[in-house]
Amino acid sequence: MLPDNFNKDFTKAFTQNCILYSTTEEYSHGNLLFIQFTGDAREIKPIAVSVTNNMYQGKLVSRIIWGLENKSIPNASLLCSTIRNLINELNVYIRQEPYTCTHCNELIHTLGAFYELANSLNNDLSEQVLNKMKDLDACIYNTDRHADINSYYLFETIEQIEFYLKNLLTYYYHFLIVKEMENENNNGIGLTTQVADYLLELIGMIETVSNDIENVLDMLLTWEVRVDLCEEQAIHN
Repeated sequence: MLPDNFNKDFTKAFTQNCILYSTTEEYSHGNLLFIQFTGDAREIKPIAVSVTNNMYQGKLVSRIIWGLENKSIPNASLLCSTIRNLINELNVYIRQEPYTCTHCNELIHTLGAFYELANSLNNDLSEQVLNKMKDLDACIYNTDRHADINSYYLFETIEQIEFYLKNLLTYYYHFLIVKEMENENNNGIGLTTQVADYLLELIGMIETVSNDIENVLDMLLTWEVRVDLCEEQAIHN
């Protein structure tokens, strides 16, 4: 493995392409150029597709897209709905019990801030993260798509996911504490059973969404490591 401070761009600056033999076929796939020196010209295209897929982890990218479309994004949307439902239930309680609603007001304020985070997560997963992965997928499988794909290609996406995961877990533990306080405080504000159930449902949804995006993060980091390894091998070769 190369040292952490090894500058790949510096190395590439001194790399020269030298073709010692005449070619029989050239084939461009995305930002890669494949040159064939002998054999059937029809062989180069499937080889190029296979090599590109392996270099840029096409199967892993497809798994990430599937996870976003079928788990992370739907569950993030459901989390937003759960937060809205809980806020509505608390507002009903405040109207019914105006003299014992101080705690509810604080909880609604916290839920409002949490809703902004969850809604932002849902939008970013749907628009930025998913689109980024689909662009990468298109570059892998379509010959007419070109992009500078390297191990830093998903760096900002990884930072986004890490930010949301950290904040989701912060709210998760906060709401756990609130729920425990309500269970222990028999003389508290007396939340209705329905509101208490919504709070429990909220905690469960946060856990589900956190697990979803943690799985996505693990796959993104795996992609980054594998592509970085390919870059190191390319430098040595």
